Amino acid sequence: MGGVSVATYAAFGLIHWPLALLMAVGAAAGGVFGARLSYRLPSWLHRSGIVVIGGLMTVVMFNR
Repeated sequence: MGGVSVATYAAFGLIHWPLALLMAVGAAAGGVFGARLSYRLPSWLHRSGIVVIGGLMTVVMFNR
């Protein structure tokens, strides 16, 4: 599904490729380093961070 979306946007020239490449590199690096960090954190801290970030995002989106 993602491939179809990218192909459609690319066909109509709606992708700014330098920014897309930068986002892809950032996402890959975040995935690698985030996974390494998550193995080193205690599970209670990892879960607490997920709950806090999710709660903050909910509040921010609700207020918009």
